[in-house]
Amino acid sequence: MIKELLVVLTFTWGFEVNEESSTDHMLCRRCGKDITASKDFTSVPTVKALRQRNDTILMQNNTLIQLFENPEGARFEVIATKNANVKTFGEAVEEYSWFPGFSWTIVLCPSCGWHLGWKFEPKDEDTDEIFSFFGLILSNLIGSSYADSLLLLQQAYQS
Repeated sequence: MIKELLVVLTFTWGFEVNEESSTDHMLCRRCGKDITASKDFTSVPTVKALRQRNDTILMQNNTLIQLFENPEGARFEVIATKNANVKTFGEAVEEYSWFPGFSWTIVLCPSCGWHLGWKFEPKDEDTDEIFSFFGLILSNLIGSSYADSLLLLQQAYQS
């Protein structure tokens, strides 16, 4: 449906649409910094999740969302991405990993320093099949299209 709409926009109104413009981005909910693109979403299921569900996020069907609980009882809905524009904080830790075989490091927004999730890296770096990934806290992110619509809505009500 979206690709057909893009074709209509291109031929009817002369808009140029490229692959990057049709990819939505997740932004830091606190400051709006671009964190990751929908094309980078990946699925990394684990038995340590309290609950798992698939949902459509940024027009990506079957995006795996997993619910986790840390040792202090805080719960987080997390999505996995292959790439993220974040900075790591602290040393990698193997204890309490939600993904067996992976160590984790806290990741922060590079702009405002807000906690956005964790980077998971394989303990055994010699294994080619296992890759590192980011587990991002869904509630700490916002889609760029939705954020843009909020800004446009606010402008529409100004006199």
